[in-house]
Amino acid sequence: MRIVISGAHNTGKTTLIKEFLQLWPQYKTPEKTYRDYLSENRLEHSSKTTTETQAGILRFMIEQFDATKKGDKIIFDRGPLDNLAYTMWANAANIEGFTDEFVQWSIKITKELLRKIDIVFLVRYDKAYGLTDDGLRDVTPGYVEDIDLIFNAFKNQYEQNFDADIFFPANDSPALIELPNSLQGRLQGIRDYIGNDGELIGGEGESILDPKNITALEALVNQQILAQKQEKKEAELFKKFKV
Repeated sequence: MRIVISGAHNTGKTTLIKEFLQLWPQYKTPEKTYRDYLSENRLEHSSKTTTETQAGILRFMIEQFDATKKGDKIIFDRGPLDNLAYTMWANAANIEGFTDEFVQWSIKITKELLRKIDIVFLVRYDKAYGLTDDGLRDVTPGYVEDIDLIFNAFKNQYEQNFDADIFFPANDSPALIELPNSLQGRLQGIRDYIGNDGELIGGEGESILDPKNITALEALVNQQILAQKQEKKEAELFKKFKV
């Protein structure tokens, strides 16, 4: 099982992983994360990111996933969807180098990497968390909300238009499961899919990880109400980056 915790910055991913490892000691997490990669290479990132940074993170992720083998139980802090979200934001913000071609290249690499993942647990930003400046997070007003909105677009495409094959591979796609906002709610949400032995909970026959089996996923997905602004932005994303 290869699990990824994805979401915008300041959403509690690192805290969730620490608690996860206490409950499921069968799992391990890579010694180095994207944060280590950014720090060691002294790269600009977040709202000041460059194509060098985003492409480098993708290469870093490829190396991490290639280093795992079948049967490993690993949980990752961020994955390819995270990199793509920040890349798409940079394109929309007209940051130098982030051409449509670069985004489309990133989408293709993202799809290939997603084939190596079993489950992506998505955590969303809540304004109640506030923003914590830890020296690495970007606390620019509105930035985290924009990134969270892109993740929402990913989730909508997965749930409502999976066959469009926009951001997810048509075959061998991981499950994308949104978790509640509270830490205990998130842990309970994971328990609904992962047993005490660290294996997937599922009955005989159809797998609950089949992305087309939407009804099986709906139990953990909060019904969302999108504002007109969100709907407009998502529609633009789909239209622009459909590949």
